[in-house]
Amino acid sequence: MYVAVVAALAMTFLFGIWVGRGIESRFILHGVLLGIFAILIYVAISFAQPEPLLYIIANCLKIVGGAAGCRFAERRKGKMNIPKEVSEVSLSQ
Repeated sequence: MYVAVVAALAMTFLFGIWVGRGIESRFILHGVLLGIFAILIYVAISFAQPEPLLYIIANCLKIVGGAAGCRFAERRKGKMNIPKEVSEVSLSQ
């Protein structure tokens, strides 16, 4: 039962990184939407039956994991991008 909480966070974090690779702006929004989409998939699979408190916490962590994954992808993308001014200066010398 406790594995579900950690897995919910870890998997949406990894999917957040994957989604974050293809977007250019509003990374956190995309991560939150990813988490909400993951919750909707889970609710559809479980036929919206009542769940224990631990599963509700896991669902909230899906949103956190998605947002954190996309934020991580944003920071990683920022480190990889070289500003245009810097590349033009180094080419002209």
